[in-house]
Amino acid sequence: MTLTRALSVLAIPGLAMAIAHGTSQARSLLPSAGRAVGPADYGCFVLSGSTMTNVCGVTKVWEMALPTDGDGHYSVTVTAQGANTATNVGCAAFGIDRAGLGWASDDPRRFLSVFNNTAEDLTTRAWKWGGGGMFVNCLVDLNGRVNVVNW
Repeated sequence: MTLTRALSVLAIPGLAMAIAHGTSQARSLLPSAGRAVGPADYGCFVLSGSTMTNVCGVTKVWEMALPTDGDGHYSVTVTAQGANTATNVGCAAFGIDRAGLGWASDDPRRFLSVFNNTAEDLTTRAWKWGGGGMFVNCLVDLNGRVNVVNW
């Protein structure tokens, strides 16, 4: 077997693994990439180690755009935490069409069920149209915290 042929035989499985790995690779962003939805609420979220905590006395809305490749269903997991039911966090993922008129979420908003400052994963799914966009939207109570978003 020639050296060129041997390298070709070895390169095919490596190329297949690289392609498969690249298409299934998960993405993640820290909450500092998002923001409060209302400009008056920008000061309500305090950044600490790139986690976001609501320090205002009422529930505020935090949102983050999620870069995606192509249309399809996406599963989004927000890791959040709160000390008790009064410091809850509830999140939902949404796809939006290019015209900004069509919105889609496959699941209802997911809320924390574990408290005492234990981080919990809130997983929600959404359909994203080709040429459209995707985002996650969270209702964050006083002292509720968003830690990381994976999709």
